[in-house]
Amino acid sequence: MPERCTPNLSAALPGAPRHGRRAALLALLLLLLPALSQGQEPDASLQLCRKLQQQIERLDDRRQHGASASQMDRWKRQRRELKDRFNALRCRHWGNQLR
Repeated sequence: MPERCTPNLSAALPGAPRHGRRAALLALLLLLLPALSQGQEPDASLQLCRKLQQQIERLDDRRQHGASASQMDRWKRQRRELKDRFNALRCRHWGNQLR
């Protein structure tokens, strides 16, 4: 019966780490991560992202013109909520198309 040959990474490559499997899996993961992230589509449509961006800009304009302190706080809170939603939906992936 022939003997099974199990390759030993550290014997084959003197500079390789002792834990060859772990290193190989880590290397594979590092190689695949950029490919996986490039294939992802934005979570939100361009129209929804534009709408959110316009609402944020409108609140910025209102705050620049000023109002009472309580109104300014409301607008600031609304803007923060819109911006959080904009970021959660990954609208930045649309980039220059939002302009």
